Amino acid sequence: TTAKSAIIDTGSRLILGSSRNVYEFYKTIPGSRDASLTVDPCEENLDIKFIIEEQEFTLSTDKFNLGPVHHGSSECVGGVAADDSAGLVDTWVIGDIFLSGVYTAFEFEDGQVGFANLV
Repeated sequence: TTAKSAIIDTGSRLILGSSRNVYEFYKTIPGSRDASLTVDPCEENLDIKFIIEEQEFTLSTDKFNLGPVHHGSSECVGGVAADDSAGLVDTWVIGDIFLSGVYTAFEFEDGQVGFANLV
């Protein structure tokens, strides 16, 4: 709920952040817990909101939940993971689980990126 920096990475499948930020993120999802893989309830209907330059984008449950932890499990692996090896403090790496739900335009000359909701 506070402003953070982000790296847009088409080579990453997940959304990555520091352990602290990922822990705070999952605390907002009822029933989630921290294990070797962070999991959340599969049946939970989540709409995760990103606000980028005052425009709202939604990451749907079907994009966020990567599937059950094991066959028959009611817990799913979430698409947000901790990665302290990259030196991320208050920076997130935004990967394909978000990018696959938006149009993305890269403007290399000025170092900008823009997003639009899919129609």
